[in-house]
Amino acid sequence: MADQHRDGLRRLDRVLIILAMAATLVAATALPQAFGNAAVVFGLAFGSVRVLHVGLLLLHARGDDDLRRAVLRLVPTLLTGPALVLMAAFVDSPYRELLWLIGAAVDFGGPVITGMAGWRVLPSYFVERHGQIIIIALGEAIVAVGAGAGDALARPGVLTAMVLGVLVSAALWWAYFGNIRTGAEQLMRSVRGVQRARLARDSYSYLHLALMAGIVYFALGVHETVAHPDQPLDLLPAVALCGGVALFFAGDVAYRWRDHHQLATDRLLAAVAALVVVPLALAMPALVALAVVAAVCAVWTGWEAWYHPPIGPVQARPPALHRPRATTGLPVRHALHRSHGGTGDPGVRRAPPDVSGSRYRSFVATWVVAVKRAGVQPGSESISNRRASAMAAGQLPVPPALSAPPRAAKVGSCPLQVGATCR
Repeated sequence: MADQHRDGLRRLDRVLIILAMAATLVAATALPQAFGNAAVVFGLAFGSVRVLHVGLLLLHARGDDDLRRAVLRLVPTLLTGPALVLMAAFVDSPYRELLWLIGAAVDFGGPVITGMAGWRVLPSYFVERHGQIIIIALGEAIVAVGAGAGDALARPGVLTAMVLGVLVSAALWWAYFGNIRTGAEQLMRSVRGVQRARLARDSYSYLHLALMAGIVYFALGVHETVAHPDQPLDLLPAVALCGGVALFFAGDVAYRWRDHHQLATDRLLAAVAALVVVPLALAMPALVALAVVAAVCAVWTGWEAWYHPPIGPVQARPPALHRPRATTGLPVRHALHRSHGGTGDPGVRRAPPDVSGSRYRSFVATWVVAVKRAGVQPGSESISNRRASAMAAGQLPVPPALSAPPRAAKVGSCPLQVGATCR
């Protein structure tokens, strides 16, 4: 009986999703005429999407009191916004636009008004899905590039504009998926509860809207540019072409700041440079403006590919060390790298994960002095065995305890572990 109940709920979930997809398609089709003949159709379709959204949320909140309370807090804002949009279909300007603005503010501001307590966020799913949305939007932008060509593919200006449009799209892809030192999913996993929900709301539900809007505006502008490369753009396509790229970079700056608390100055400069091209797009052929925007993106991409600016949290490195050489001729680094989680390269030294800087420096100083006193000389015996022998004899200090399991080093036939001696 329990299995049948779960199967029934699963089928209901699928039915609601399919119905929401159909309502979303109707709303998207009616959107271009949402302020005209299709206003009522759009309002009803949008309201249907929200009602089905509420049903899905309540269905998934069964058995979770905290999540159900969070959903019920959000329901008034989810339903009020579409109701105002539907009411706007029956009034004239300027009240129609005013109702739209109020409805959008209520709909988007719901998570801020009601709070994020009780919401559950799965980092892997949340981050991956938003990345896929960006990929889809960039793909649609490339489709707009091809659609603008029409039957004029043989014209050199059209072909050049198409190539430049794809290059700009690639630069936007690089800005989002390129030089990320640590993944956003790892960052979201590092926080819990309300903090994770707020991070998801701010960085993805809100700030990703700027990224999406930038891509959509660029698609509009590049479509007109490819269609008429030899003519100056009108105001709206010019702002869309240059301002769309600028909005994407600016949104990415805000997203990185909210996520990592780091200001991506290079992206901010790229946004300003793209925005400055708007007057040029109004006076010069559209192909020239697109070429300048592509040049801005190319310069920024080349700079980042060469410089690799750190974005996101970078793992802490050990403090700078003074590396004296032992009088015996054995470099100190050979005696250090294996005791401190070295990678096998004698020139690489890393601090243990749980050892503070002061404690690490103190141990290094003690080790250097002990190496000199032990009189360890290089010879046929391996460095590891000489170090282990000196530790077993009490001539070298034992490294601080690490959080990782101790490693065994062979001294003859005796396995020697950190902190142990052979009998």
